[in-house]
Amino acid sequence: MANTTTKETPEITPDLLKSPYQKIINASASVFDENHGRSFFSPQFYEKIEPYLKEVLTHPIDLECDLNTAKKTNRLTPLKQLFKACFNAEEVLIVNNNTSAVFLIANALAQEKEIIVSYGELVGGDFNLKDILLNSGARLHLVGNTSRAYLRDYRLALNENSKMLFKTHNPHFKKDTPFKDLQALAKEHDLIDYYNLGDVDLLNR
Repeated sequence: MANTTTKETPEITPDLLKSPYQKIINASASVFDENHGRSFFSPQFYEKIEPYLKEVLTHPIDLECDLNTAKKTNRLTPLKQLFKACFNAEEVLIVNNNTSAVFLIANALAQEKEIIVSYGELVGGDFNLKDILLNSGARLHLVGNTSRAYLRDYRLALNENSKMLFKTHNPHFKKDTPFKDLQALAKEHDLIDYYNLGDVDLLNR
């Protein structure tokens, strides 16, 4: 963390407090463009959720205490219970960014084993999927090319070191292998199937 003196501290002006973003028209070839915010929450989301958030964020709440026993509790327990019910999951781990989620999943479930992933789904930029997976301790087995990956490519890549079939969203793909097909292949060979959904509106899924 850099040291900041009083002279270096920016003056808080009305312009600084304004939103740095403005509405645009997406005229690109990609419906879900990461540069434009990718996928968006629906107006119904705010109608359903915002009153609750306003109530929670503007008053003291029982975040880490049981009102019946006065004992300390885990603040994530209610969220974990909700997500377990929504996704029919045995366990849930909540983190605040997708990089952490991908890293922890690969590290815990596929360390020193192979993750089979399409070459065209190795998204880059600030979120560099290849680096994240390699730093997790897993090995990558790439299939397909920059715009196409077929189910047979995944099948041919299977070997004794295979551990996970990995899929991530790529709006530029010309030929995509449906995740349900990867799930069936993973089940057939007793492998883990993982879909990196990124940012999604859970109310519409």
